[in-house]
Amino acid sequence: MTHTARAVIFNAEGCLLLVERHKGEEHYFVLPGGRLQNGESAEQAVIREVKEETTLGVTIIKELYTNIDELHNHQTIFLCGLVKGDEPFLPPGSQEAQKAFVTGQTYKPAWRNPESLRDETIYPSWLLEQLELDMLHNFDENPKVIAEK
Repeated sequence: MTHTARAVIFNAEGCLLLVERHKGEEHYFVLPGGRLQNGESAEQAVIREVKEETTLGVTIIKELYTNIDELHNHQTIFLCGLVKGDEPFLPPGSQEAQKAFVTGQTYKPAWRNPESLRDETIYPSWLLEQLELDMLHNFDENPKVIAEK
């Protein structure tokens, strides 16, 4: 089983950092993050992946969720804070940018108002609802194990 790490990052305006994807006929949004490399912790992976995919520097605030995602990966999701940068972009030399160029896919990191995403496809599918509930308690009851719905 592959282990992935993803980041929940909010900016000062309360917008969530998501990566917009067009992959084949699919259009969806995902949290920045990806697979752990050999010998890498989930914490190290999420910091590296966010930097590679968005150019933003982050620090881990708290582990929020663990689950088995839609692709059967063991996933750990962290609440992260910004430490460097404010406007995300996909670096032109990144693996994701090269893959998007070759395949014609879209891979665009951007700040999104959670309210504007209600009718969009987001992975994990339970994310917005769970974040809304947990924010009411300032994430005091996290980390949580989430069963895929």
